[in-house]
Amino acid sequence: PFISLKELEQFNFDTLKLLEPLEAEIQEGVNLKEEDFNKDMSDNHEDTIKELLQRGDMLYQTIKDEQKREEIKKKQHLLQNRHNALKDMRSDRRKKALEISHQWYQYKKQADDLMKFLDDIEKKMSVLSDPIDEHKLKEIDRELEKKKEELNVVQRQADRLSKDGAAKAVEPTQIQLSKRWQDIESKFAQFRRLNYAQIGKDYENLVRKEDDLK
Repeated sequence: PFISLKELEQFNFDTLKLLEPLEAEIQEGVNLKEEDFNKDMSDNHEDTIKELLQRGDMLYQTIKDEQKREEIKKKQHLLQNRHNALKDMRSDRRKKALEISHQWYQYKKQADDLMKFLDDIEKKMSVLSDPIDEHKLKEIDRELEKKKEELNVVQRQADRLSKDGAAKAVEPTQIQLSKRWQDIESKFAQFRRLNYAQIGKDYENLVRKEDDLK
């Protein structure tokens, strides 16, 4: 019947569409991502696959054309096969994630703490008045210098986690942290230049005053 052929066309389209993300994740292999460390990792394809397989069964019973029936079975088999392969791979990733979860959470905490520190520094820099308060400037300089070692520690942790297969998990945080740190250092360097210019101006004024007094 015409309706069955139309449904078959839709079934084929939906199956191929669902196979795309399954294949894409399989191609990524066992490289860990941040979501692999989440305790409640659920299979977001399970229900859709179940529904598609049921639709395939109904079409198989309705359509009489043997070639089309064979196509349905092949699609169902391919879908189940790829889904099972993905489940196995996710299970391996989960196991791997559990093995290094302690290092991961330690890394995340320290990286988050550094992000908060940079937020605080940014706030302090936003209220550096004109003329610039040299005492506050030195204070920020000391804090940045002190935290630089922590940044190096976090970088080393990220390198270790990358070697353990979690490169994709640490990459977004590392990029963000590195960019934020560079931005802050760049802004701070501008304040430092302004301060030197200010000191130079103050010195010139002082010399001028002394000359006037002579």
